[in-house]
Amino acid sequence: MLSDDGVVAQMLGTGQAMCIVNNRRHARELFERLEKQGTQGACHLTTAMTGAHRKAKLDDIRERLSRREPVLLVATSLVEAGVDISFALVLRAMAGLDSIAQAAGRCNRNGIRESGEVIVFLPEEKKYPGGAYRQAADVTSILFKTRGADRMDIHNPELFGQYYRDLYALIRPENRNEKLLDAIKALDFSETAKLYRVIEKNTINVLVPYAP
Repeated sequence: MLSDDGVVAQMLGTGQAMCIVNNRRHARELFERLEKQGTQGACHLTTAMTGAHRKAKLDDIRERLSRREPVLLVATSLVEAGVDISFALVLRAMAGLDSIAQAAGRCNRNGIRESGEVIVFLPEEKKYPGGAYRQAADVTSILFKTRGADRMDIHNPELFGQYYRDLYALIRPENRNEKLLDAIKALDFSETAKLYRVIEKNTINVLVPYAP
C-alpha cells in the first residue's frame, strides 16, 4: 500500500512522471498536494475538464516533455488509450490488468531512454468508478497473490487469458440482462439497441464556454 504522500515522493524523485488513479477526486487531491509543495511542472487531467481544455493541456504537456522540462502529471484512466505521451516513470493505482497494461504503454513509449519504470500500487482508499471496475481490480489482485510477481508479465498472452477467464467467470455478463438476451435471440434489433449499454451510467451532453 502506498500513501498519497508516498505517491508524491515517488513522483518528485524524477523530472517527468505520471500517476494514474481510479477517480477524479483522488486525482485532484494528489495534484493539490503537488501544488502545495510548489512543484514545478505539476498538472492534472480528468474528464471533469472540457474536451478543448484537455486538448490544450495535452498539447502543453507534450511540448514540455519534448523539451525535457519537468512534468508531473496526475490523471485518471482517460490517458490510457489513444493518448500519445511518454514518461520515465508511471505509477498506476491498482486496477484491471488491461488498464495496467495500457498505463505501462505510456512509460518510455518513444524508446528515448534505456529503460522506464512502472509501479503498480494499492492506494490508501480503494474507490472505483463502478462495480465492474472494482471486480477487474480484485481479479488482478488475486492473480498477483496466486501467481507471484515473477509470473505477472504483461507481455505474456497466457496471463491475459487467465485474467479474462477469471473476470468473466466472476461477473457472468450473460446473466446480467435477461431482457437484452431475449431481444438478441428474437433478432429484435430495435429493442437490442435500446437495451444495450457499454457504460451503465446515463450522461447528458452540455455546452461549456472555454477560452484557453
